[in-house]
Amino acid sequence: MPANSRHLQLRLSSEMRKEIESASQKLLMTSADVIRGALFFGLPIFTQMAELQKELGERFIKKLKKDSRTRRSS
Repeated sequence: MPANSRHLQLRLSSEMRKEIESASQKLLMTSADVIRGALFFGLPIFTQMAELQKELGERFIKKLKKDSRTRRSS
């Protein structure tokens, strides 16, 4: 193992574990390689999705505040 490697423990549902094992058999890869690939490709997508979700929440709160101000003044 490279000197800069880290160990990570994950708790997975049995369904997720079966999916990983199925993918590793189908792709002729180890389960660790499947998980590393999923993290490598999925993490940027997840990060962008989380940022968009945060932005959407902030916009929604601003809209609610604006709507409540206009209703009070009416």
